Amino acid sequence: MCVLPRRCVEAMKRFGRRAGAVSMVLTIGLVFASEAVAGRGGGGRPDLVVSGAQVDGKEYAFRSESINLEIGIDTENRGRAKAGRSVTGAYLARDGDKYELRQFSVPRLKPREIDRPRSRPVSRSNDHPPGGYGILVCTDVTGEVRESNEDNNCARVKKTFDSFYSTYRDWTGVLSGSGWGLGGPYFPGMRETWTSTGAGVDVAYTFKRYGGAGRFIWTNRGGAVKYTHSGSLPPACTSVAGSGTLLLETGGDDLDANYESERYAARAIALSGATYPITGTCPGGGYYGGVGPVHPVALYTGRRGLPFGTKQLKGTVASQVDPGATYTWSLTGR
Repeated sequence: MCVLPRRCVEAMKRFGRRAGAVSMVLTIGLVFASEAVAGRGGGGRPDLVVSGAQVDGKEYAFRSESINLEIGIDTENRGRAKAGRSVTGAYLARDGDKYELRQFSVPRLKPREIDRPRSRPVSRSNDHPPGGYGILVCTDVTGEVRESNEDNNCARVKKTFDSFYSTYRDWTGVLSGSGWGLGGPYFPGMRETWTSTGAGVDVAYTFKRYGGAGRFIWTNRGGAVKYTHSGSLPPACTSVAGSGTLLLETGGDDLDANYESERYAARAIALSGATYPITGTCPGGGYYGGVGPVHPVALYTGRRGLPFGTKQLKGTVASQVDPGATYTWSLTGR
C-alpha cells in the first residue's frame, strides 16, 4: 500500500471504483479527467498536475501472478515558478485504499514545461484483494514541492481503461446436498443425498475466458460426488436403497463471476446418463431391482453476492431448477 502526503490521500478518497465497459484489446489508449481543474498558478509558486497518461496491457491479473501493464504519465508545471525534482505515481484505488503500481522521477520543470517519459512496465506481483479497482495517477506524491494549488495533484483514469481486476486462476472445493428420490415428490419417504468424496476436492474450476467489463468464466476440469438413495415406496416396498460415486461433466461455463455487478453463479452437473442400481425389500418376500435416477445437477447456486475481497464462495440454497433439492458448497480461490 502506498504512502502519500495528506493532500493526495484526501483527494484519492474521493475516488471510488467506477464501473464501466472495457475493451478486450491488449493495448488501450487512455483519457483521464483531473480531480480538480488545475490552477493557472499564483503567488509565484509552481503547480504540478497530470496533463496526460497512457496505460496499456491486460486489465486483469490472477492472484500471485504478474501484473501485465505499461504506464506513462505526463507531468506539467502550470505554475509561475520553477518546480524542483519530484515523483509522480500510479495506483490502484478502491474504497479509500491505494496500492502502488509504479513511480516516475520527474526532473525540474520550468513554468509550462511538461515531462513526458516513455511508458514503463509495472514490475509487481498481484497480491491485491480480489475485485475491481480504479486507476489513479498523482503528481508530487512525496510532497517535496510547495505548490500554489495543493488540491489538483491527482487524476482518475477514465474512458476506455477505467478499471483493473484482481481474481483467481482456480477455484476448488467440496459439495453436498439432497433431493427427492425415486418416485418423488409423490413418495416423500424416498430421498437422494450427495456428499463429499472425502478427497478434499470434489470440484475444480479453472479459468476459461475473460468476457470483458469485469466478467470472468471458469470451467469444471473434473470432480466427483457420492450419491445415496434411500427410503420406502409404500405400500409396495418397505426399504429401497442404492448408492454410487458419480463423475461430473467438464468443459462447460460452470462458474461465472462479475466484479462489476459483484455477483456470481456456479454449477456442477452429473455426467449425462449416469445411474446406479437400486434394490428393495417388498411385502411377501418380494424384491425390487432396478436402476435409480440421479439428479442431473449436483450444484446450482443461483446468482449470489460477490463482495469485494471475497476469497471463498460458500452457501446453502434451495434449488430453483431441481424441485426439492438443496445444495451446499464451499469453494476457495487459488
